[in-house]
Amino acid sequence: MTEHDELIRRATKGDKVAMEELFTIGEGLVAQQRFQDAATAFRDAAISYRISAFRNMTHAQDANGRAHWMALVRDIYADWIENNPQGFRALPRQVPGIEYDCIRQVVVDQLLAEEHFIKLFRFLEDTLSKLGMQFYSPGGSIQRRVVQLLGEAFGLSDANSGYLTRNAVRVALDQIADEVEKRCRNRS
Repeated sequence: MTEHDELIRRATKGDKVAMEELFTIGEGLVAQQRFQDAATAFRDAAISYRISAFRNMTHAQDANGRAHWMALVRDIYADWIENNPQGFRALPRQVPGIEYDCIRQVVVDQLLAEEHFIKLFRFLEDTLSKLGMQFYSPGGSIQRRVVQLLGEAFGLSDANSGYLTRNAVRVALDQIADEVEKRCRNRS
């Protein structure tokens, strides 16, 4: 690898000194009236600059996405804390009149269309995926998984998936369960 190639490699990775050196080489070649070589040096510097700028933009977008996700998670936890000052409720939640049909209708037909709950579903899907739950279609959607977990939470199922022992799952699922309970009671 030549010294010039090494400068290009470093400049492409965002090394500002290397970029400046490439421009300086180009200016020196212009002074020597080696215009073809100068054009090549400036082209190499410009390409390196664009690649570096694209890389920086990508890093900034990634950081912005992570910051947005962290803010969403913070808000989910803050909402849960505000609504559950005593901590986690004992499970199963014994609520007369709650049945799978109502849970399914509220989750699928109502909550999935509401911004606040869409965020909870996204958070749950991410959290459950990290815990090993698989999502697929048909039959393994986040909606179906939430209905199953709510069945456990409300004591409608003898299943014990173990997911309800995880704080992050409970923080999101409890908020959905509160809304399901409210809407199912209002239907009765």
